[in-house]
Amino acid sequence: VILRLDVQGAATIRRKCAQAVSIFLAPSSRDELLRRLRARGGDSEEQLRQRLDAAAAELERACEFDYVVINREGALDSAVDTVVAILSAERCRTSRRAVVL
Repeated sequence: VILRLDVQGAATIRRKCAQAVSIFLAPSSRDELLRRLRARGGDSEEQLRQRLDAAAAELERACEFDYVVINREGALDSAVDTVVAILSAERCRTSRRAVVL
C-alpha cells in the first residue's frame, strides 16, 4: 500500500504501524519551491509566504522519515527512479517484519 501523506499523517502511520517505510519528497531548494508555487498561480504573496513557512517546518521533520528523495526541477524521472529503487530494496529486505494493523 502506498499512501501520500503530509508529515502529520506520516507520523500517525508510524505510530500505528511502526514497520511502515516512509519516504519524504523534497524540492532541491526553497527558491525552487517558490518558483513552482508561483508557476501554479492562484496564490497571493501572503499565501505563498505561508506555504513556504509551512514547507520549511515540514522540511525540518524530514529526519523522521526512512528516506529523503529530492525532486529536482526537470528531473522527475530521476526522483521516480529513486522511489522505485527504494521500493525494490524494501521488497528484498531480509529483516522484514509482519505488518500488524
